[in-house]
Amino acid sequence: MAKVLVYQGTDARQGSLVDVFRQVTNGHYDVQTIALDSLSAAPWEASTCMIVLGPTGASDALWQPTGAGSSALAKVQTWVEQGGTVAALGDAASRLSSVIATGGVTSPDADMVVPKGEGRILLFRAANPRPEDLVPRLQSVKIHGSALDAPARRLSPLYATSLTAPLLDAWLQRFMAPCSCTDAPPVWVKEAPTPFAVWYHIPAASVLDTWNTTEALALVAVRPPEWADVARRTPHFRMDAYYDALGAGRARSSAFPWPSPQSFHVSVGNLLIYGDIVSSTQTLLESDRHLLRTCPPGTTIVATHQVRGRGRAHNAWLSPLGCLPFSTTAHLPLHIGNKAVFLQYLAALAIVYGLESAFPAIQGRVRIKWPNDIYAQVPAAQPGSVRLAEGGESRHFVKIGGILVTAVCDGDTFYAIVGCGINCLNDEPTTSIQQLAREAGSTGVSLEACAGAIHAALESLLRVWADHAYSFAPFVPAYRRAWLHSDQVVTLVDAPGAPRRIVGITSEHGLLRTVPVNASVRAADTHAWLAPTIPGAVDVQPDGNSFDLLAGCVRPKN
Repeated sequence: MAKVLVYQGTDARQGSLVDVFRQVTNGHYDVQTIALDSLSAAPWEASTCMIVLGPTGASDALWQPTGAGSSALAKVQTWVEQGGTVAALGDAASRLSSVIATGGVTSPDADMVVPKGEGRILLFRAANPRPEDLVPRLQSVKIHGSALDAPARRLSPLYATSLTAPLLDAWLQRFMAPCSCTDAPPVWVKEAPTPFAVWYHIPAASVLDTWNTTEALALVAVRPPEWADVARRTPHFRMDAYYDALGAGRARSSAFPWPSPQSFHVSVGNLLIYGDIVSSTQTLLESDRHLLRTCPPGTTIVATHQVRGRGRAHNAWLSPLGCLPFSTTAHLPLHIGNKAVFLQYLAALAIVYGLESAFPAIQGRVRIKWPNDIYAQVPAAQPGSVRLAEGGESRHFVKIGGILVTAVCDGDTFYAIVGCGINCLNDEPTTSIQQLAREAGSTGVSLEACAGAIHAALESLLRVWADHAYSFAPFVPAYRRAWLHSDQVVTLVDAPGAPRRIVGITSEHGLLRTVPVNASVRAADTHAWLAPTIPGAVDVQPDGNSFDLLAGCVRPKN
């Protein structure tokens, strides 16, 4: 997801300014503070849609003619000219106007938008503008802004359902085993950091509307015959439509470009827990050992909004309306826990090929950025997009999704939690699956259709992975077609020297394989992916590293 980065020097009020921009952008962007050194040297350009410069005063290092401030402003100016947006508030507006040519504006006497190259500079007289003053200016430069429609922060009830009633009942029996059942619902499950109040049948709407979620999370069991009864309470996600899509995805699974599974011990999505507003689908599973232990492999939590979603490192995981955030459990034998690195690659394949199977019109436009991001090809450059040369032509890509895998070891079981977020219906802040399909003249995209298709593909992948002793080898051709990096020339920040060329991912340990630029081995060579070693190769771990497409380098994540 695109970021909004707020610079305000050492001003103690910068926290409140971050809060204001989080409010007016309504969860569409990851709003973070940024220090001067990072503004000057970090590779923020590709992931950022707007820089906010708050009031700092003339003595702030940003406005000094030499040092980090000078290089930061030069970097910002170049980024704006290439399509970025800067918002300057209070004294920062006049100082920025003096440093960067803004169409003759040197001391703005009104809020205004000034073109600069391909980008825009927003100038605000006030040091802390009111949301109602910010919103129209943001909207005028295609930054999502709304002071009125922020989703409620109160956590909603969770609805647990399954493909069959016996499966749901079996899970409820395990989940509620520590409890002493009472005649009057709900039944309290107090094994978790946050207790659950469980209704074995759907209660009256008034009961849940007044439930105090700070006391316990409300969890309601919904059996297949009751799907229609709960539809009015879950307007953004229909359970019957999801299971229809899951069945359709499984029916298409024989066409996936990897071997058909030989064993069927893993199912994904048969047990589903849905919440309209949750804290984080990932944290809900990761922090609750009792819930994690009792859920069968492939249990999936889906949400419409997350109020504390998580990404890699310190990134937030955003979920505006139309995004599909979900987390799925995978149980691995403890002795192959080091293979968990492949789960992020399998999840990426599930998103690409699952969505292509459901919506053939988007084929080839949803791609994988190593190690854990999903990008989409767009018709033209836009803020935050990257340009890559493919097949002799220049193409533009934007981020539409991400993957986070976390793990919990408990006894002899390695519990992996695969978290994903994908823009399905929300065209902002970048683009969506619905928009890609619309551009190709296709319709029918829904959250349920996307979820069912992705989960069916992930199920197939996990089965084949286990069949082949948790090797990545069966998926190499599919991954090579879907990723963005074959024979891409990059610089390894932690291994200074001549640029190197990317030729694959090692099938046993999941490392990014690079070779000298003039090496004969190419990404199309099978041994680039399957050989244990290659002369001159440097293999890079995915954990702790990120791929800066704009700068063409692999660098430590921090």
